[in-house]
Order: sequence, then C-alpha cells, then structure tokens
Amino acid sequence: MDRRYQKRMENFWHREERKSIEYFSRLDLTSWFDYWHTHPDWKAKGNKSPADRIAAARQTYRLLNHAETLLQSRGSSVQCWATLCESTTDNAIYIHSQNPNGSPFPYQFEGAQWGVEPPQELAGLVDLQKHEVGKFDYPDNIVFAIRAKA
Repeated sequence: MDRRYQKRMENFWHREERKSIEYFSRLDLTSWFDYWHTHPDWKAKGNKSPADRIAAARQTYRLLNHAETLLQSRGSSVQCWATLCESTTDNAIYIHSQNPNGSPFPYQFEGAQWGVEPPQELAGLVDLQKHEVGKFDYPDNIVFAIRAKA
C-alpha cells in the first residue's frame, strides 16, 4: 500500500473515531435509548481495500469497548452491541434500553447464531473472554454482531 495513502487513511480513521467519541459524549447516559446507534464509517472508506476493511472493523470494535465503558454504571438496564456488515458504512454501535416507544427490551437477537468465529477482519482482535460473536444469515448478506458475554 502506498505510504501516502496509508497515512491519509490513518488520519481519516482517527478523525472519524474522534467524531464518534464526540457523539457518545453528548448522550444523556441516564436516559432511555431506542436502538440508538452511530456508524463509524459513514463514508464507506472501509470498502476500498482489505486493509481499509480491517481498519473499519477494528474501529467499530474499539468504539464498542468505549461505549461499554461509558455505560458501565447502568449495568443490565442497557444493552450495547456492534454490528459488522458487508458494506462497512453499515457497521454500527448500538445502545438500547427500556423506552417509552415500546421497542422490545432486552433485544433478543432473533435468528443470530452465537459462538461463531469472528470474521477475518476481526481475527485476533475480539476478546472472546469478554465478548461473543454472532452471525445473522440474511438472504442478501451476512451481518456479524458482537456483544458482551452475559
């Protein structure tokens, strides 16, 4: 990979991570959440190359850990998970709790197969003592989910 491109992408990922952390800092962590989420790769830069795809997945996982740390004081009254999708623009970190909108809580992850191997871009990154990886097989794509172990 061209060093200039690599440096540009490192700067891009750093800026995007700061933006996501800023979104988290604006949240009222004592409030309710109805599938609140943010996408770490709004511009789909992770789709450009295998190295960028790995960077997008790693950033998603780092932000999941960041969100979990922020929400620790809430305990089990809130769920936090990440999704990794075929298009990296759809990768997301979710926060969900009981809410007045009537969205089911806790989210049940219906159709997910848990305990699967992490996707290649997360190989060696996910702490399997802390998190579990699930997989949703949809007709048109596969989505991986990462959540804290119970």
